[in-house]
Amino acid sequence: MRLADTAPPLALASIAAVVVEVLLLFFTAQPPRPVGGVFLLVIGRLWILALAAQCVLVLPLLILVPSLRKPPLWIAAIWGAAAAVGFATLTLGWTLIAQSSRTAITELALTGSIAGIVYAVVARRSRNTETDTRQRQRTVSLSRRARPSNSGE
Repeated sequence: MRLADTAPPLALASIAAVVVEVLLLFFTAQPPRPVGGVFLLVIGRLWILALAAQCVLVLPLLILVPSLRKPPLWIAAIWGAAAAVGFATLTLGWTLIAQSSRTAITELALTGSIAGIVYAVVARRSRNTETDTRQRQRTVSLSRRARPSNSGE
């Protein structure tokens, strides 16, 4: 898988992280919940943070270790959780993370884990379609070579 082919799975993984965070916000947050324009700002901010986490903690490893571009699901889940908690630690500081409740850290790890799984599933599907396309092209080219030509008869 080329590095350029990782962009769509990474984008979908960041969107999945935002969806999970929004669902957690609505099901676990105490009222008042954000509404209207504030809600859109929250979604935008979450997506920017998810993309930033990918740029800082995921993309460098995808560049350095190409085999991670199509990880097994369990590695993607662990990597996503670690990236989410790690990025929160980088941006907020260890002191604030250490003072956070276990529930908040678990929700953050869950969000990263789901994003990692989404990335792995989408990356595998895109790899499978690439392989299928290449196999079809080979089959067509081989069948064209195998046909006798009608010219000159």
